[in-house]
Amino acid sequence: MSWNFETTKKNQDGKMDEELFRQTLLRLNPNLDIRPATLAEQRRGIDVWVQGVPIDVKGKKRIGLLNQYDDMFTMLEIKDSDGNDGWLLKDAHYIAFRRYFRSDWVIAPRLELLKLYRSLINEDTEWTPNHDQNLSWHKKHRRVTNDEEVTTVCFREITGLPNARVIDIPRDLNDNPIFKYKNEEDD
Repeated sequence: MSWNFETTKKNQDGKMDEELFRQTLLRLNPNLDIRPATLAEQRRGIDVWVQGVPIDVKGKKRIGLLNQYDDMFTMLEIKDSDGNDGWLLKDAHYIAFRRYFRSDWVIAPRLELLKLYRSLINEDTEWTPNHDQNLSWHKKHRRVTNDEEVTTVCFREITGLPNARVIDIPRDLNDNPIFKYKNEEDD
């Protein structure tokens, strides 16, 4: 089965990442049972089901004042852009992060990521008004443009979690133009 990524521009890259994640896993084991989440499941922070386990797939992120893509840092989301519970507080059991330039997936249990967040962020910490990775690293950050609340962490902190795993994206999949971000020509 192939998923259709002809959705809104906002979701196109996300659907493409979900398909790349699915195909990467099927290369490791072609017998895996993988299915996309329903719309109701997506609202609960689930993108795909692998062997009955719910997973949220995250694509590359622009981080810092220069608004550049980065494979060293990522964001942990406690509130989404509407001010509702972010993906750290939703129902996925695992979060799969795409590291674009390293061509791999970092997969970590959501509860271990939440524990990492809570170990780094004291609830009394003031919110930072900026979005520079150097200034929001291990700090609570609220975006100026919406109600999203995040902190920036290093991928090495995530890969150091007890049950985190890194899976390489097969080269032919990584080089396939259908898995390139639609706006790359603008980058």
